[in-house]
Amino acid sequence: SLLVFLLLPVLLVSCFLSQGAAMENQRLFNIAVNRVQHLHLMAQKMFNDFEVTLLPDERRQLNKIFLLDFCNSDSIVSPIDKHETQKSS
Repeated sequence: SLLVFLLLPVLLVSCFLSQGAAMENQRLFNIAVNRVQHLHLMAQKMFNDFEVTLLPDERRQLNKIFLLDFCNSDSIVSPIDKHETQKSS
């Protein structure tokens, strides 16, 4: 019982510190999400403003570019499902 009495403060402090770290991580994550949302909205507005300045023919050409079925990460080999991911790790 003396050992429990001596370890209890250590356990409480470590629990408090881990909760503090988790709360700090959550705070930082929320800040990052808010900034990404803000940047997305700014980029969307800038693109919309740019699109307004285009002539109809230029707008059609731009739409053709975005309709192309291409992704830069298509050539990267990646696991298809959970089981394949577990095999690779």
